[in-house]
Amino acid sequence: MNRSETLGKRTNSRSDSLKLPISIITVVRNDPDGLGRTLDSYLAQDRTGSEILVFDGNSNDGTMDVARSYGEAIDLLHSAQDGGIFDAMNRAVERATGDWILFMNAGDCFAAKDVLARVYPELKRTDAEILYGDVFLSFEAGTFLRRAGKPTDLWKGMICSHQSAIVRKDLLQRFPFDLNFALSADYRFFVESYCNGARFSYLEFPISIFSVGGISSQKFSSAFRETMKIRKEFALLTPRRRLYLLFYRGYTMLAGFIKSMLPLSVLRAVFAGKYKT
Repeated sequence: MNRSETLGKRTNSRSDSLKLPISIITVVRNDPDGLGRTLDSYLAQDRTGSEILVFDGNSNDGTMDVARSYGEAIDLLHSAQDGGIFDAMNRAVERATGDWILFMNAGDCFAAKDVLARVYPELKRTDAEILYGDVFLSFEAGTFLRRAGKPTDLWKGMICSHQSAIVRKDLLQRFPFDLNFALSADYRFFVESYCNGARFSYLEFPISIFSVGGISSQKFSSAFRETMKIRKEFALLTPRRRLYLLFYRGYTMLAGFIKSMLPLSVLRAVFAGKYKT
């Protein structure tokens, strides 16, 4: 059953016109456990200059019960039918009061309890539109640090996870997530921003922990097609780059198959070598 519900302390006492340094946006659908982990992680932060908005995609399990249990710790809780994760993220941006946005969707967590405390001074002194940092990738085999890349390497793919990118709200309004890219709209946003002169600034510390689930070969192929379309749209492809990407696609699919056959002890050694700390 479709419904629309808006709760949270901002509906009672906070004006949408009140500006804060940063808005944390959490999008969720049918993931009560993941939502709880994300909210607990946020509540452990220095929240002085932040707010959190939870946008639920009309969950039909216990997700909204979990959300309601946090009461006014959630600034805005909204539940309604949406067109998917990126549609919900676009809608949430319009309700955010912060000058900066960080997407920390259900299941995502902050890398440490002092992340926001370290971010606040960076927001005050930067002239960039996108601040980004490293991410801890959580696999079944363990959790490993992945360093962020350089904007000049966006032709290769995402240089950071969107959970580790803090973006000016007006940039997200200028370049909203393109819903034609169901798997790669976040990648397109970074590419479009970079190609239109947005300034990036690297924060030399981890921002988030992202749980990496298995991805089917069908989804992997769909995502690859989307990202190749984006590269072509923004003239990022050269013959040499195309060859590199095709080779990397084949390598990644083969590596994924091999890893699925390996015991966890071997996988831990593989990931420890790949993701340097």
